[in-house]
Amino acid sequence: MYSKAFKIFYFSIGIVTLLYQNCYSQTIQKENASFLTPEILIGKTLEANTDFPETNLQKNLFLSLGCYNFKPDKEWAARLNYPITGISFGYTDFGNTENIGHAYSILPFIEVSILKRQIDGLNLHLALGSSYMDTQYNIATNGFNKAITTKFNWSFRSFLYYDVAKTKTIDWRFGLGLLHHSNGHSKLPNQGLNSLLASISAK
Repeated sequence: MYSKAFKIFYFSIGIVTLLYQNCYSQTIQKENASFLTPEILIGKTLEANTDFPETNLQKNLFLSLGCYNFKPDKEWAARLNYPITGISFGYTDFGNTENIGHAYSILPFIEVSILKRQIDGLNLHLALGSSYMDTQYNIATNGFNKAITTKFNWSFRSFLYYDVAKTKTIDWRFGLGLLHHSNGHSKLPNQGLNSLLASISAK
């Protein structure tokens, strides 16, 4: 089931990326450019409580739409060293379908270049949004998962990205970071779900 879904996702992203490059990348300047970033992430769902259900490898697919902010009339962008901004759409398989399930996320983000003089191509990515979780804590049927109690939750992403290779139209990137889901204690128990992840993406 998931293998077929992944193949469809990759095929769709490939088509969209090719169309995007052919239609736009040769006709616009970076100052006004937008971009598309498909991303594959793998990692580990950390234990939220004692006797937390066992998990296999966590798998994520993210698609980000963003834009550069190099226009000189944007004072806020100049003060933040011209960050890139956008929105990410994500799918997460936490590695235990029955007890922890999946998340479907929407995350507005901002990304800034850091340590540019020392490490060119290193960026800090911060995102805050929300997620729909299809599996929650239930005292009778899922009592060992005290991480998530509500269907809708806050989600946060903090990543470091490094540009490992660049062409005229694509930046290939490697990332390391943290993904967090929590309902902000609107309903208990709420231990939250934390994940450590590595990613490969093409911006």
